[in-house]
This record gives sequence, C-alpha cells and structure tokens, in this order.
Amino acid sequence: MRKLIIAIVVLAVAYLGTLFFVKSQSTDAFERQLAELDKLPQFNTEIVEKNEGLFSATAVANVFMHGAPDVVFSIKQTQSYGP
Repeated sequence: MRKLIIAIVVLAVAYLGTLFFVKSQSTDAFERQLAELDKLPQFNTEIVEKNEGLFSATAVANVFMHGAPDVVFSIKQTQSYGP
C-alpha cells in the first residue's frame, strides 16, 4: 500500500512538472512570435489581454501600422494543456 501511495505521488509531481514546463514554453513562444513581428519596420504589436489558468491561457494582441493609431488586426491565441 505504501508503494502505491509513493507511486501516485511521484506520478502527480511528474504530471504537474510537465504541465508547468509546457505552459511556460507555449507562453514564451507566443511572446517570441510577437517580438519577431515587432522587428518589422512597418508593424508594432501590443498585448492587450492575457488570462492564464492552470490548464489554459488566452492572449489577445493588437497589431498596428508603424505611426498609425488604428488597429490593423488582432491576434487571439488560446492554448490548452492538461486534461
């Protein structure tokens, strides 16, 4: 019985560690993509909304033409991880 409890705890810790790793990598990937778009001389980006939960994250970014106040388009990204 004790070995079963230890195995369940080890699996739970491994699952939560993997979940945290995947979550941080996917959030960083979205921010890197926006940074690449910002490098283009004609575009500026701005993250206007960011909601992170345990099993999902949603981010909305607006893209502007350089020097123009109006939004050209918005990017909404929803990421799901976990059960």
